[in-house]
Amino acid sequence: AQLWARGVGVETTARSGSIDVHMIPHDQARRGRRPVPWPDTGLTVTRRAAGWALALLGLPVLTLAMSAVREHLSLPSEILIFLLLVVAVALAGGRWPAITAAVGGSLLLNYFFTAPVGEFTIAEAENLFALVVFVVVAMAVSAIVDLAARRTREAARAGADAEVLSTLAGHVLRGEAALPSLL
Repeated sequence: AQLWARGVGVETTARSGSIDVHMIPHDQARRGRRPVPWPDTGLTVTRRAAGWALALLGLPVLTLAMSAVREHLSLPSEILIFLLLVVAVALAGGRWPAITAAVGGSLLLNYFFTAPVGEFTIAEAENLFALVVFVVVAMAVSAIVDLAARRTREAARAGADAEVLSTLAGHVLRGEAALPSLL
């Protein structure tokens, strides 16, 4: 953990000056951290659920709506409308819902809107390129959303650590009992 960020104990010891600091670990400290099964995206469960709901419900609804007005839209317009939905999914739910929406959207675009319609084939290379760019943009937007959410959570944790250290230092400087504020 100290490779990525100094903890409260290390920071307190480093900034203690000429006083002795004794660190006493508890029983759980020796157990170490358990590995996290999925990387922390920084997004709340509610946001991820909203992203999944938008991806799984929005794609079929959008496909039905666009099928009704197919004659008035060209393939680039259809791709941009699907891309708008995928970016909304990425903003709401992060990486995995966005990748799912991008792959699902590209399959729906391929089947319902690219020639030959009704088959999972693409007649023109330009349409294949557009679908690949579609997936890449979705992955890029979702990666940025995940990074921003992680950084926000890290900033909140750092702010809490700074507040504890500030309170502790203030109590020590004023000669007050610092142990209750540290605890």
